[in-house]
Amino acid sequence: MKRFFSLLLACMLIFGIASHAFAEEVENTLDLSPAGMTLRIPDAFLHTEGVLMPDGGYEIDDGIFFTEYLYLAMPWQDYVKVANNTDITDEEYDVFLQKINVPFMLLGIDDSRSFSAINDLFGGQLKEDCAEVIAEEDGFTHYLYLDTAENDAFAATLEAPFAEDYHSVLDAVPKFIEASKFYPPVSLYAGLVGNEVSFRTTDMAGNPVDSKDLFAANAVTMVNIWTSWCPPCIGELPELEKINARLNEINCGVVGLLYDGDDSSALKTAEKLIADNGVTYPVILPPDGVDGIFPLEAFPTTYFVDSTGKILSEPIVGAYVNQYEETVKSVLAEK
Repeated sequence: MKRFFSLLLACMLIFGIASHAFAEEVENTLDLSPAGMTLRIPDAFLHTEGVLMPDGGYEIDDGIFFTEYLYLAMPWQDYVKVANNTDITDEEYDVFLQKINVPFMLLGIDDSRSFSAINDLFGGQLKEDCAEVIAEEDGFTHYLYLDTAENDAFAATLEAPFAEDYHSVLDAVPKFIEASKFYPPVSLYAGLVGNEVSFRTTDMAGNPVDSKDLFAANAVTMVNIWTSWCPPCIGELPELEKINARLNEINCGVVGLLYDGDDSSALKTAEKLIADNGVTYPVILPPDGVDGIFPLEAFPTTYFVDSTGKILSEPIVGAYVNQYEETVKSVLAEK
């Protein structure tokens, strides 16, 4: 699954760092209700020599939901250096990828579709005999996908302490599945369209921002929620700047919301990223209660609101820059 993972790393970063930290803080529980899962994280997942983090937790196609755990055979500090290095060479990136594998995935599908529909999304790389049904309820099925042969082959390439570490993670998977709960997905965004959001915060320079004034400036505003550590978020910054210029021509625009902007180190990193990528559209810091104002399950997540702050559509989850302008024009037409 390495080929698929390399694409995922470049285009679809989701929970990553944030959710892994969350799992430790809330009694080792990770709520992924949009994917129909409440995961009870074993100690073996929380105390690893390498980096182990969840990825996914959302719908990747109609009725198909995806979550995986990524294992990176490197210390946390090494991962952060690579993740924040926008000048990484192809050779360095290839070496980085050789140290990464997906020990297992959790897949969910509406019973109106077969497992082959999931495999189609993975380019036919999955082996059906490696998929075990772990829950069936109300027309929805969850699978554990674990390829023992591939895991053994990957572990054989690792040196101490990562080889032993990787096997410890695999040994904990049965307990992890048994302790977790699986159920039909619950949309995080149900009933959200039509809600009016209102908040006060500051911009990157500390100037006060009132959402009423912020949104009144545009017929439609794209609120792009990103973090300073998220590679796909960072990668789309130049394109967002171009999109903002085009949207300005139709009285619309982009606003960035730096989710980790309440951290001084992250703020400093973001300031450099904004300067390096020529970003001129407004970037604001997270207001109090941001998760209630803009629910999200991934980074980046982009909301669309009108001049009164009313949410016009469900958000776009992921760095899908080709969908942003289409969505703006669609909601404008509906208005």
